[in-house]
Amino acid sequence: MRSLASLAGITLLGALGTALCGCGGGPGQGEVAGASGPDVTKPSAVYFPLAVGNSWTIRVTTYTSGAADLNSPETGADGALSYTSSFTITGTKTMDGAKWFVGGYTPPIPSQEPWYGRHTATGMLVQITNAGTPYYLLKAPIKVGTAWDLPSIGAKRKITKVGATTTVPAGTFHNCIKVEQTYTAPDMAGVVVTYWFANGTGIVRTEIRRTGVLETKMVLTKYTVK
Repeated sequence: MRSLASLAGITLLGALGTALCGCGGGPGQGEVAGASGPDVTKPSAVYFPLAVGNSWTIRVTTYTSGAADLNSPETGADGALSYTSSFTITGTKTMDGAKWFVGGYTPPIPSQEPWYGRHTATGMLVQITNAGTPYYLLKAPIKVGTAWDLPSIGAKRKITKVGATTTVPAGTFHNCIKVEQTYTAPDMAGVVVTYWFANGTGIVRTEIRRTGVLETKMVLTKYTVK
């Protein structure tokens, strides 16, 4: 069974990047949203704005053992371990003729690799390292039932709700979409990762549950979106 520390770290990447070290789905066509704002012709851009300088600060709390190696966690009164990390879009890079946005965490999270993201007409693509295989962080059409595979980790994602509301330290967000990630790998049996993507903001909440029990949550505490 994968450790909670490993799962929390790689899911942070998954939330804003690597989907547990990424996979499925090839690159689509079209240019990414520019600094002027989301490109509404690319549906995923509305739910994850990409522009240099955009940043999201996330508070990660784990409720079981195993997070002691994650960025100097604090111990709460209930025994939960928490730490904070910020993800920032720092620049752009052209790869294979396409413009990608470049991002990363501060402080770095375990096993962090360079992160690249771009929007296309078919969804938001993410790539880890220059030679990585692009995969969909979010896939169009943005509606309940849209599903896609992450074969390298034995997982799949599915949009389960549109128009959701959630409250986190950064505020109350309406018109969110919920995406669930489930696994077929034996060591991940019963694990479900749920993401809330807020309209015009990005990912505002992530929860990891094992057989229905909340083990880790990640909530947005502040953000800057152009």
